[in-house]
Amino acid sequence: MSDLIILSRHRRRIFDSIPGLTVDERMVYINLDAVTRKYLRNKKSHRKVGYLLHKAYFQSKGRFFDLSTAHKRDINSAVKRLNLGSSYSFEPSEYSTTLQNEDKEHILQANGWHAYKPSFANELMGVARLLVARRYETERILFSLLDHCWAKRVSIPSYATLAKIVTESMREYESSVLDKWHQHSTSSVRKLLLNQVHSNNTTFSLSDLKTIDQDDSLQAMSRNANILSYCRDMFFAAESSLTSVNLMPEGIRHFSDQISKNDIA
Repeated sequence: MSDLIILSRHRRRIFDSIPGLTVDERMVYINLDAVTRKYLRNKKSHRKVGYLLHKAYFQSKGRFFDLSTAHKRDINSAVKRLNLGSSYSFEPSEYSTTLQNEDKEHILQANGWHAYKPSFANELMGVARLLVARRYETERILFSLLDHCWAKRVSIPSYATLAKIVTESMREYESSVLDKWHQHSTSSVRKLLLNQVHSNNTTFSLSDLKTIDQDDSLQAMSRNANILSYCRDMFFAAESSLTSVNLMPEGIRHFSDQISKNDIA
């Protein structure tokens, strides 16, 4: 099973991008509350601006971002809130990684959150396994993991990290199903189906079975009837081994989607 593409490229980019704050959100998130004011006292201007930006984006999206892509209007709002003057220019390069890590840790503590760590990845994997067992769709699992991070107050990891967890949980599920099927199937049944997958000496190729001719000509309808008859015979030959696996409709749909979406013929 290849890595899952759960979200479209456009949605993945949005998932990992700095949020576009509204005017109202900017007023709420880019602020100098008592805790922030005390923490930023005597710190340099670039650190003050960087801290406010990190805090705003974190409160909006539950994660931290590379400030080199910070929106100009957000920077201007932070500069104005700090009374640095319109001539001030924020340079992210002056805001060292060490200082940023210190500030991120303070933001997490101030909000009662924790940094994402490998130990929590194991917890998310456990959640994913439960959802896979319930035959949730991959996108629903992904956003359920996101919700779990919010509920546990743990900083949100990247899309790639969450997608990897979903992929691994689905691989485990597929392996367990295939192992069970292998235990309850005969070598002749396995040979029959594998030959079909690889189109070895079969009446119809796998591509043929994935295509129904919509033409209403006698030739097309006759061919479709032959394909259906062929599929029926294969099903009866493998039925006992498939029954033992006891797949729910969602599980059947999952495996059929793997065939439909991937050209493995």
